[in-house]
Amino acid sequence: MDIKFIRDNLAQVKQGCKNKNVIVDLDQLLVLDDQRRKLIKQIEENRARQNQFSKEIVKLTGIEKETEIKSMKGVAEQNAQLTKQLNQIADSYQQLLNQVPNLPLAEVKIGKDESDNEILSTYGKIPKFGVSVLDHQTLG
Repeated sequence: MDIKFIRDNLAQVKQGCKNKNVIVDLDQLLVLDDQRRKLIKQIEENRARQNQFSKEIVKLTGIEKETEIKSMKGVAEQNAQLTKQLNQIADSYQQLLNQVPNLPLAEVKIGKDESDNEILSTYGKIPKFGVSVLDHQTLG
């Protein structure tokens, strides 16, 4: 499910999870999404600074050049740390996002489990066997 849809329709998604008997911490998902977006923005800003510095370094000389190079090394180290944090947050974020089920249609009846399902139609005759039917695990 799309995170933007979850952000915009949080109550509907929470109700859909409840209807499908799926427990997902959607609030934590949104917190992780916010942290992830902030880290991505920060990393992109640092990369933009590094790119701008690469263009301007040819104009600098002497001590000024050395100072800027040290400064950019600090930015590169900060970017490495931010990327590491982003990867950790992105893993947790993706795990939670994968737990969010698709929303049931409005016309689908809500039940506690499979036994509450209602058969709307059947096709063909249901075969009756003279022996007990074994599942694929028993046969294998």
